[in-house]
Amino acid sequence: MKMTVRAVLFLVAALVASVASAQTAQEGCQFETVAASAGDDPVSSGITGTVWLKCGTRQLNIAVQHEQGWILYGKEFKVGKVRGVFAGFIGHFQGAPQGGLYLTLDAPLGKIAGQEVAVGTLQWPGAFLWEPKGSKEDGIPNPERLNSAFLSNFSLSIGPIGLEYSWLNFLDEPWNRIPGVSYTQKVRKDFSVRVSMGYNTNGGKWLPCIRATWSPGS
Repeated sequence: MKMTVRAVLFLVAALVASVASAQTAQEGCQFETVAASAGDDPVSSGITGTVWLKCGTRQLNIAVQHEQGWILYGKEFKVGKVRGVFAGFIGHFQGAPQGGLYLTLDAPLGKIAGQEVAVGTLQWPGAFLWEPKGSKEDGIPNPERLNSAFLSNFSLSIGPIGLEYSWLNFLDEPWNRIPGVSYTQKVRKDFSVRVSMGYNTNGGKWLPCIRATWSPGS
């Protein structure tokens, strides 16, 4: 079943990418970012690859990781100085199909000692058609009526330094508070490396992660 879900996700991703590529000339589509990461964060673990494709105000995100993957499609918007993306997504985690909504909001606050200051938030609710393998085999009944997951993240960046705090509600697990800090180093205009460290309060363990991002549109 897990391989079937992955195969379906791969085929849908290929179809969406093909359609997006066919519309590139008409809508001015371009790769916004291509990233690869290794380590753990509130969303994923292990080695992860992500691609963001921008077509005008439309955004397409495809992510692949050893336990999960997703396709996210939505629209950029701006209200005053606040920029955001509102989207829907489908994917899988440990063989269980999932879907839901995705919202980001980012706003600049000005400068401190010459460094750009900004705040942001990510709200990411979703639900599974059935329990993923890990949750199903842990022997703990899910107290919720739905096989749901929800990530709520708030962040503050001051130049290359980022501070964030996440709340993660995942199936039968209690709410998990995950504080974190990061540092982003620009290697060149279109390439950066981000090193982050979070703390999983439920599991009592650190979450180190390193991510390299290429931004061809920069």
